[in-house]
Amino acid sequence: MMAITDPQCELYLKLPPLLSREVKAAFEQTIASVDVACVLLAQGDTAPDLAQASEIVRRTQEFGIAVLVENDSELALVLGADGLHLSDADERSYGQARSRLGNAAILGVSCGDNRHTTMTLAEMGADYIAFGGAPVAGEQRAELIAWWSEIFQVPCVALDVDDADEASRLVELGADFVAPAASLWLAEDAASKLSKIAASITETRSAA
Repeated sequence: MMAITDPQCELYLKLPPLLSREVKAAFEQTIASVDVACVLLAQGDTAPDLAQASEIVRRTQEFGIAVLVENDSELALVLGADGLHLSDADERSYGQARSRLGNAAILGVSCGDNRHTTMTLAEMGADYIAFGGAPVAGEQRAELIAWWSEIFQVPCVALDVDDADEASRLVELGADFVAPAASLWLAEDAASKLSKIAASITETRSAA
């Protein structure tokens, strides 16, 4: 299992389900130029392009970066991914995924704003807890990250971060990993924006 807890590798990239040529180019540039802890392959409404997904897994793992699949244990196994992210997790779905993938797999979870479920899944062995995205955003996300980091050792991920300033604030509050918003992949200067977020993470950690 590739670990995602190296404090020097704190950028968590979530790739959109459909990868244009521009997105793939920005992705290649990013994983080659900055420290990345993890790459998540998001699921869409249609069946994934297995050839494309397999290539992304292969290229990412060549850089020593863990690859997770969103919500689909079977696809994670088919692709040889390092684990799974459950975007709306509960005890049942977590238990099923852990049983299917085994203890060696990385298994991260999002539980919305349900603090009880979040704590329960951490106790069950979740490798990280993610906060952000609907319905958790803005100040609510910040409050949850601050609460979590003060009490628990399990790493937390700040999802859907828009820019370097927001990344810096969330790292100050205790986020262990920062996942830029998917919309950034659509920007013409996507690689540059992601690089600035990565730099802000490093600078904020160094100043702490």
